[in-house]
Amino acid sequence: MIRPSVLLIGVFFIGALSGCGDRKIEPFIPGEEPVQPDLSKIFPESADVAPSGMKASQGAAPEVDEERLNITGRVSVLPDLLEKTGAGVLFVIARQEGMRPPLAVKRIENPSFPLTFSLGPADRMVKTVPFTGPLTLSVRLDGDGNVMSREPGDLQSMSTLEVDPGTQDVELVLDILL
Repeated sequence: MIRPSVLLIGVFFIGALSGCGDRKIEPFIPGEEPVQPDLSKIFPESADVAPSGMKASQGAAPEVDEERLNITGRVSVLPDLLEKTGAGVLFVIARQEGMRPPLAVKRIENPSFPLTFSLGPADRMVKTVPFTGPLTLSVRLDGDGNVMSREPGDLQSMSTLEVDPGTQDVELVLDILL
C-alpha cells in the first residue's frame, strides 16, 4: 500500500514536470530588446556616482567629482588640554540634519596637533547615501580607539559646526575633557 504522503509528492513532481516543456518566454512587445534601466530615475537620491564598471551612458547618473565635495580644515586643542592628548584615535564626524548615525567619519590614529583633515564622500558610512548638506561637524579624540566608548580622559569639541559639502578651512577645537 502506498502512503498518502508519497502519493502526494509523486503527483506534485509529475505535475511540475509536465508543465515545464510548454512555457514560452518572449518579450512583452515582439521585437523588443532589453535595455539597461536609467538608475537615476529609480534611485534619484543615491545615484550621485555611477557604480564601478558602469558608465553614465549605460543608464547611471553622471559621475560627480567627489574631490570638490571634500570638507577640509584643521583640528586644534585648547592649550590647557594639550598635555592630555596622548595616543588615541581622532574621529572627525559629519551628520546630516535629523540623521542619528553619522553620514561620514574620518578616523585618524595617533594624531599630532594642529592637524589638517579632509572629509568627503569617500568617508561615508553607507556609500548609497548622498553626501549632501548642510552637515554638522564634530570631533572627538578617543583614548581606546573605540568610537562607541566615552571614557574619562577622552577629548571632544564642545560645539558643532554646520557646513556644506565643499567647505574649506574649517576650524574645530577639542575643548572638553570627559
